Amino acid sequence: MERLHHVDVAKGISIILVVANHSALRATAPDFFNATSSLRLPLFFFLSGIFFSLKWSPVEFVIRKADALLKPFFVTLVAMLGLDFSIGYAPGFDFPGVVYASGMTISLMPLWFLPHLFLVHSTAYCIITKYGSYLAQPKGAVYVLVIGFALGAGLIGLLDWSAIQVRNHEDARVGWPFSLDVLPMTLAFFLAGYLLREKVKSLKPDYRVAILFGLLFLFINVVADPYLDFNGRILKQPWLILPCAVMGIYSVLVFSSFIGRFHNVRQAFVKVGQSGLIILVFHSFFVGDLYRWLLPDLKHKPLVHALVVVGTFLLGIAGPLLLERVIRGNTVLKALYLPLNFSVRLGKVAATAK
Repeated sequence: MERLHHVDVAKGISIILVVANHSALRATAPDFFNATSSLRLPLFFFLSGIFFSLKWSPVEFVIRKADALLKPFFVTLVAMLGLDFSIGYAPGFDFPGVVYASGMTISLMPLWFLPHLFLVHSTAYCIITKYGSYLAQPKGAVYVLVIGFALGAGLIGLLDWSAIQVRNHEDARVGWPFSLDVLPMTLAFFLAGYLLREKVKSLKPDYRVAILFGLLFLFINVVADPYLDFNGRILKQPWLILPCAVMGIYSVLVFSSFIGRFHNVRQAFVKVGQSGLIILVFHSFFVGDLYRWLLPDLKHKPLVHALVVVGTFLLGIAGPLLLERVIRGNTVLKALYLPLNFSVRLGKVAATAK
């Protein structure tokens, strides 16, 4: 399926929201970021499902997804472990934590989504291959969203979380390997995106409905304050999260269609959307590590601090985009971080870097 500009713009918006939430901007507007919690990752998984494809054999599918998602995860975290050892820091729980691949068991928490997205893609492949005709019914996406989210919310509420200390986190909700315990919810949004892909592709934006949904979204968040955190296994007012997510996703898609009218603005969002993986892998070094490194010098300097907060957020997007250019220009880094072109024939695997 050809790339759709309004979908790439929407994906760019979802990436920007994630980076902003991980930056010091969150402390300046906590109510806004709490409100968007029911939108950020549901939007990301929904958009990921739109371009899902079954065109590969099961073996080639797994190889391709492992290469695209698991490879940068393990490369980055193993490199960080090596750096820890080189400076004399004993990682302790971190090595098995990398293999366990839950957000609370790794040193770079935002990378939790990579192994989980691999799990989502693999599960979706199995489900669609076997039950695709049933899911394609007119209300299939509705059933998937409601049943999947209800199962996921119930599972999170029933699990008996053990008190585990992971780095500086005590009583952390570690969850299951690859965040398997939140799969029903994330998979529901992913499958909904896949099932509604043609409707999204031919979207005819209704601005009045989008505005109404946006106002309802704000009203619900002001009055009831629902909250969603997949990585933290936190669901507050779960019966309101799903309608908020649906209204938010539609409003963002309509807004993205509007942005698509302006070429330069559209291209900026499209670039962020198409480079989303690299941005999500590397943004923490800018919005987290760089900000904390600068923070001691910002005491009693509110104006400078404000500039640093905004600057590190912008670097959280621009920095990885620059790193992507470096990666594409280096053969080794390109092989480590970017997907390869695979051809699986008669059990033999050949790969060339894109």
